[in-house]
Amino acid sequence: MILNQLRKNGTDLECANSIGSIQPIISNLVDLQIRYLQQRLNIADSQPQFRYASAANLGPTDWPEVYGIEVCLELEGEQSIDTVGASYTKCDGTTATRGNKLRMIFKNVFHIRNHAWPKAIS
Repeated sequence: MILNQLRKNGTDLECANSIGSIQPIISNLVDLQIRYLQQRLNIADSQPQFRYASAANLGPTDWPEVYGIEVCLELEGEQSIDTVGASYTKCDGTTATRGNKLRMIFKNVFHIRNHAWPKAIS
């Protein structure tokens, strides 16, 4: 079995596999944020509850309730351009000025489990 691992190395996003091969796949990476989408069923009203959490904020019993992964990439262009007064929203939700560089945010949520209904919480 070959396992792949994504990691940030300087301004590159690399893919490393279990046989020792490392390949850069994205350059000019400023930020990489990963959050996990947890879904639980609230017993009081029988409605699903959703929350985003970092890996550090999920305990061992929380992982089976993770249904999606949000990946956010912030990329910065190499050339200087006129961005006077322009701002953007970073992956962490804060606003920043573009700093005379083209900056792009790519954010997507990937569904990872196919469960019909979440288990109940009290």
